[in-house]
Amino acid sequence: MRGILLKSVLLCACLTTQALAQSSNARVSGTVNDATGAVLPGVEVTATNNATGVVSTALSNDAGAYNFASLLPGVYTISASLPSFQTQTYKDVQLGNAAQVRLNFALQVGQVATAVEVTATASQVLLESSSSVGNVLPEKQVMDLPLVSNNVIDLVGVMAGVQVTRDNVFGANDTKFAGVAAGNINVQVDGIPISGGRWPTGVQTPTTINPDVVG
Repeated sequence: MRGILLKSVLLCACLTTQALAQSSNARVSGTVNDATGAVLPGVEVTATNNATGVVSTALSNDAGAYNFASLLPGVYTISASLPSFQTQTYKDVQLGNAAQVRLNFALQVGQVATAVEVTATASQVLLESSSSVGNVLPEKQVMDLPLVSNNVIDLVGVMAGVQVTRDNVFGANDTKFAGVAAGNINVQVDGIPISGGRWPTGVQTPTTINPDVVG
């Protein structure tokens, strides 16, 4: 009996670890080279969240590779700089939920004050891969869309892969994300889980989230 109980505890611990390992944050990685294609170690790469102004920093390693393992979904400005080289910047890089984006830099020799700006377009979108269905709503769209409930969580119904149906038995909305019930979805604000515990299923949070406080 004790052996069965121990196995059950270990199984629960493993399942909990796997659940905690899942994240909606995005990952950005790539390489930094010079004009000849040679790798550049020690390059400072910064990722700036356009909405919050929060700056994350990474350095390229000996192989010229850099990595941002966990960035909140949003729109970013990502730059690479090294003394005696022109700074290169990718503007308006949209990071969706659990997205994996690869951006490579090719720095040109030049004065420190010289900068090269590149707007992330479809060519960069093709480099994005993700095992999840996600979307980023711009702040203006969040403010412009009509919300009778005045709860920004209700905007999930306009996103790709989301199905909202009416439960005639309980009188509540049954929401599914790519076929996964909303009861199994982890709702986060700024990376902190805020999923409500109410039932039946539906996207629930302990408090109403006003669109005015969402970027």
